[in-house]
Amino acid sequence: MNRRAKRLGLAIHDADGTLGTGTGVRVGFRTAVAPEVVVGKNRFQNVSFAVFRDDQEPWSDLPIGRRGLIGIPLILGLRSLRWTQDGSVEIGMRSASTDHRRSNLFFDEDHLVVAARVDQKQIFATLDTGAQTTDLYDAFAKEFEGLIAQAGKKDATEVRGVGHAETFDSITLPELKFNIGQLDAMLRPAHVLLKQIGAKRCVGNFGMDLLKQGRAFKIDLGAMTLTLEPNP
Repeated sequence: MNRRAKRLGLAIHDADGTLGTGTGVRVGFRTAVAPEVVVGKNRFQNVSFAVFRDDQEPWSDLPIGRRGLIGIPLILGLRSLRWTQDGSVEIGMRSASTDHRRSNLFFDEDHLVVAARVDQKQIFATLDTGAQTTDLYDAFAKEFEGLIAQAGKKDATEVRGVGHAETFDSITLPELKFNIGQLDAMLRPAHVLLKQIGAKRCVGNFGMDLLKQGRAFKIDLGAMTLTLEPNP
């Protein structure tokens, strides 16, 4: 991302803070401000970006020109996005009417969290469209001790974050069914890390392996809903 920021002519500044990653490790970064960012018909001004080194994961695995992520501040400005199985993304659709009985998204500090169900129990997980795989944490193992004892096998699972990869002791389940909105999605297998590396209230982090199981998924930040559309 450092090279990308320079190619765009952005001034890069040192920063004193750190950012949390998918492994629970905090990493340093620099900053840059883009005077204008255009996404479709949407224009944003003075957008702040965190700038990382190009030789760190995941940027080192991506071609030049694709080393970047759009974060929650811009997604909030877009209001909604719909992502289909073929990789097409629609943005800025009109939000559905707000119905608190159907809302399954909320913010916990700086985390976007989705409410789902496993074995008829409500769970909370962070939602991350930048994650290719779903990770479950120690909170899940404690909540579903019976399921872990019945079907789980000891394992080790590698988790990758910005600039860092780490292997954790884990329990692997052959499969696990989640109800998200009106659709069931399966993890085969499901890896449960024996460490709480994410938000304290959450049992895991939902990635694209769950979200792309339907024909499409839609995040509506006006109605605060995540919807998985069934396959035809």
